[in-house]
Amino acid sequence: MTLTEAQAKLEMWQAALDACAEGQSYQMKSTTLTRVDVDKCLQMVKYYEGQVERLGQTRGRGARVMRVVPRDL
Repeated sequence: MTLTEAQAKLEMWQAALDACAEGQSYQMKSTTLTRVDVDKCLQMVKYYEGQVERLGQTRGRGARVMRVVPRDL
């Protein structure tokens, strides 16, 4: 999954959450979500927030370099 895909999914689930929280229904392809599905929407929003955060952190980061100095004791 790419960062762009994760952001799109997050926006979709946030729209579903908003609609369900207002007592409306929301349709994604063949699935219809209602107010009863608010918990599922919250779970998916949290999941995709984590994915966006994880994918956003790895983007543009190079290799980590650490320096170790051996010493005689």
